[in-house]
Amino acid sequence: MYVLESDALLSRSMLWRLQRTFYTDQGIAAWSQSRVPQSVTTSPNIANAYARIALGFLRDIRGALDPDQPIYFVELGAGSGRFGFRFLKVFSHLLQNHPDVHQRFVYVMTDASPTVLEFWRDNPRLRPFVDAGHLDFAHFDLLDPAPMQLLIAGATLDARGANNSIVVIANYIFDSIPQDAVTIADRQLFANRVTVSASSPELDLAAPDSKVRISINFSTDSMPLDLDEEPDAALRRILQTYRERLPSTTLLVPRAAISCVNFFRNLGGGKALFLVGDFGDAHEDELANHGPPGFGANGGFWLAVNFHLLGQYARQQGGRARHPRGRHLSLNISALIFGLEPGGGASQAELAYADTVDLHGPDELAVVHRAVAERLPDLKLDVVLGLLRGTGWDPDYLSRCVPALLEALPSAPDRLRREMFDGIQQAWDQYYPIGERDDVPFGIGVLLYSLERYLEALQFFERSLRDFGEDPRTTLNLAMTSYRLERRAETLQWLDRTLQLDPNNELAQAMRPDVAAELAEGR
Repeated sequence: MYVLESDALLSRSMLWRLQRTFYTDQGIAAWSQSRVPQSVTTSPNIANAYARIALGFLRDIRGALDPDQPIYFVELGAGSGRFGFRFLKVFSHLLQNHPDVHQRFVYVMTDASPTVLEFWRDNPRLRPFVDAGHLDFAHFDLLDPAPMQLLIAGATLDARGANNSIVVIANYIFDSIPQDAVTIADRQLFANRVTVSASSPELDLAAPDSKVRISINFSTDSMPLDLDEEPDAALRRILQTYRERLPSTTLLVPRAAISCVNFFRNLGGGKALFLVGDFGDAHEDELANHGPPGFGANGGFWLAVNFHLLGQYARQQGGRARHPRGRHLSLNISALIFGLEPGGGASQAELAYADTVDLHGPDELAVVHRAVAERLPDLKLDVVLGLLRGTGWDPDYLSRCVPALLEALPSAPDRLRREMFDGIQQAWDQYYPIGERDDVPFGIGVLLYSLERYLEALQFFERSLRDFGEDPRTTLNLAMTSYRLERRAETLQWLDRTLQLDPNNELAQAMRPDVAAELAEGR
């Protein structure tokens, strides 16, 4: 291994530049092909939870809002755009049913990768929100927060404008931006430093066939930190408290996240809601007895987020913080709220948080749904439908359930068949493709065929053909569906195409003579 960097402070390490290189090079493929996590943080359940908390916040601050100005929602590192799409679906519906709430809003999806912004601008699933004036895009670098220019409207968001409050959404982003690490020993704080090595002295992570291995090693300074040199007074007080209260441990200090919180709090004139989904510790007792930090890796890399510190920081600034009552299972969701009256009772945003995160958290639901889905072949139809209802008819889960549903639907009572049809429509409404290999339209077409909804099935098989290319399964299903619709000429054309693609297809071979004879008879 070749040493590329030695004994650097973690927040100033080259690691964060390597992270940026990965995401810039990958673009949208980071989510569609490189397995960067997103299933929980883009689910219909988390979109619903965030939308309801945001609605509560707008109710809390309605008296301070300028009716002539929109509320800006800013999603940091919006990635594939799937969360924003689903959030907009839910939030727009909520506003329609709550005319007493401030109606003007603009959702701004941000990223530092130009290719990701281009993907959003060209995405037909996002176009209706853009045309309605509810969606815009902006380049934003979390390593250097600066005023944002909206790509569609051309306006610039900065602290000098008469902005309404800001709602900031940060899912799986604070774990990927600079942090520091400090070790507590004998009631003293010691800075952690990092040494980065690689298997090649010529580091080219952008190469498509790059096989570079990276090694990250931590060490601890021998001299304690002088907290009087910490320029951020609120952070200084928090670190002093940690030093006094915690035994031997190592803590992460989310410096870039703190900078981001301050930037957007100023942008919203001191009134802002932050909804942060990530993994990390939210309660003080969880911070004890940690060793040196370890990086998670899956294409990019990430560190746990010290949610407890972020919450304490918000309170130091006169804000409020809500963390889940128990330790999260896979995803912690915390809310930081600024601009509410001090000393008051629970706000509408906090009540919504208690309902959607504490009682019906997307984290717990995701764990249960994954466990249930692993037993799909053994489940009865009512259990499968219960799973799909619980996911909010997530298209990913619907796709996984297709074999089980096909087996159960022929004998299902009419009420469940009707629910299945309605659920399919709901799933399609939330479908947001990013280049995955799963042919969701084909799966939906097969289900609709089984439900004897042949015209709708035909439309989905045609979508499958358009979006995923010719496949003999698709052309055969187009033939079968056309036959059910009594379109004999089209049936014959699709049978011939199926046999061109798969000359040994037995069903197509068996159907063709009968269809040709019926067509000749004018039937």
